[in-house]
Amino acid sequence: GAEMTPAPTPPPGKSPPVKKNDGVSVGIIVGVSAGVLVIAGGAWAVPPLFEYLVQAGGVERDEAHQVFNMGVGLVLVVDQEDEAAVAADLRERGEVVSHLGHVEDAADGGGVVWREDLA
Repeated sequence: GAEMTPAPTPPPGKSPPVKKNDGVSVGIIVGVSAGVLVIAGGAWAVPPLFEYLVQAGGVERDEAHQVFNMGVGLVLVVDQEDEAAVAADLRERGEVVSHLGHVEDAADGGGVVWREDLA
């Protein structure tokens, strides 16, 4: 088989290089309790590739977000009081950061809700 070359190790105190794309490299959700994940509609620009896949395939929004990452590389769930500091640190490291939504308590245990009024 083909040999793989390991990625270079970054200098101490530096983050490894991050591959950039058209989307958000890190999305932030506020809240740490179990419950309903409330996502702000339009919180990030969906890259053209995903828009094309959804349109060409006739895929519904909820299904598309379950099947594809829609341009979000990583999601962090943080306490509200830590959100600004976490976002600032990530931006200093060159990440594209977006507030995606929050977690609300739910009697039935959980799920995902899209809220266009949060955008």
